[in-house]
Amino acid sequence: MPSTVRWLTPGDIAATLGVDIAKVHAWLKSGELVGCDLAERRGKRPRFKVNPVELEAFLRRRQVQPPVPRPPRLKRLSAVPSYV
Repeated sequence: MPSTVRWLTPGDIAATLGVDIAKVHAWLKSGELVGCDLAERRGKRPRFKVNPVELEAFLRRRQVQPPVPRPPRLKRLSAVPSYV
């Protein structure tokens, strides 16, 4: 028996993330967020639905990653001899 997944609308996503709905539409248009356009005809107003799995993948890709630690710099040896 197939499981029923509740697909999310851009309004749902905007409310969940606390952003404007236009931002969600921009992510969908740019391809950052993957969604399905369920408009009846091409050229009509887009009606997007997003799979929750795709939303989770989008949020994981946008997480801030800690910087990679760099090895300590080597000190340059002095080329001038010391006459103390």
